Amino acid sequence: MKKQKNSTVTMLAGTPVSDTIYYLAGTLDNLDKDIIFTRMFIYDDQATPSNQWFHHDLPGWAVISTCQIPKTSTTRPQICALSEQGDVEFYSSKGSKIEKIKGAGLDHTGHSQGYMNSIRYIGDTLYACGYNGQVYKRQQEKWEQFDLGIREKNPAQLTANDTPFDLISIQGLHESDIYITGNEGFIAHYNGAKWSILPPVTRACLYGIFIQSESEVWIAGSNGTIVQGNATDGFQATHRKSLDCDFYSITSFKGKIFIGASDGIYSLHDNKILKVNLPKQVIEVDSIETKNGVLWALSAKKIIKFDGDIWKIIDHIDNS
Repeated sequence: MKKQKNSTVTMLAGTPVSDTIYYLAGTLDNLDKDIIFTRMFIYDDQATPSNQWFHHDLPGWAVISTCQIPKTSTTRPQICALSEQGDVEFYSSKGSKIEKIKGAGLDHTGHSQGYMNSIRYIGDTLYACGYNGQVYKRQQEKWEQFDLGIREKNPAQLTANDTPFDLISIQGLHESDIYITGNEGFIAHYNGAKWSILPPVTRACLYGIFIQSESEVWIAGSNGTIVQGNATDGFQATHRKSLDCDFYSITSFKGKIFIGASDGIYSLHDNKILKVNLPKQVIEVDSIETKNGVLWALSAKKIIKFDGDIWKIIDHIDNS
């Protein structure tokens, strides 16, 4: 891919495909603010420099979240990208397929319910969530609302004091153990039969979820907030307003918790939060995730890769 000399890129969301390949969404910094556009990139860490970066464009899309669908005995691996308006792209070696989540997004007609925020592949199914309590589940290539118990089924039951929850992240260990987080400390759990809204333990916005096991769930939030627990035993805020930065994402790597934050990467060990001393400064680390023994993270301008010994900071081809 030729270097785009006319514009730098801000990276928005990403997903590791393997220990050497990363898939991400970016926007061109020189575009007018009213132009909606996303460029999807594939980075191959093992390729020669001239073959490390490839892209395709999604004009009119503001991609907000990505995830991977692993291959099966009958299907190729795919990567999904979700736009704020509820557009979903399925990208694979065969090309691109587009779907639309009906009702998601904003179309100014009164029928849409708000922007989307997150898409995840849990068990054998895709789920997505967004503002105004939206949750969707994809079944038989069709997106269906899946938020009964989170949103009132009858709008007449709402009172003037009711505020719809804005759902920020969805994650699950399997299809009978799914968590959703949102603003004002919102946490909900799906047990395979119904959604339950759990008692809030913080007023922070809860951005990222990592599920180590059914009994160990970690949630990262604004103002250095970390929440730990599970739906059965309850949650507690182990770190509350501990830092001025926001925690966006969280994962475990080689026995240690790592956190993607607005001002870099942190680690949590023996209940102490420590900022990782990276070779270069990074900001707005939206995603942090492990894949095949490698820790990957995505910041606004750089990709970060850690093998347990060496932190590698990768400049986007259009930013170097």
